[in-house]
Amino acid sequence: MFRPLNKNILLQVVKSNNSVQNLFLGNSQRKVYEVISVGKEVVEIKVSDHVYLDETKLVSLNIQGNDYYLIEEQYIYLVVEE
Repeated sequence: MFRPLNKNILLQVVKSNNSVQNLFLGNSQRKVYEVISVGKEVVEIKVSDHVYLDETKLVSLNIQGNDYYLIEEQYIYLVVEE
């Protein structure tokens, strides 16, 4: 797998219509992301967290045919705790 550097976080889109997503966002089209890997300087986010973030700050990556996203920790606004 891949490990981002510094305060960066590697994400994938979660394809889920769970009640937690609907509770926070209603019927909006925003996505929920799952944390795949974190850089060594990331403090508050851990692997497998589901997060909401500022989508304008995402960097899109296609690695071995899979879509991933990279973002700095400061642009993640909410961690879903179930």
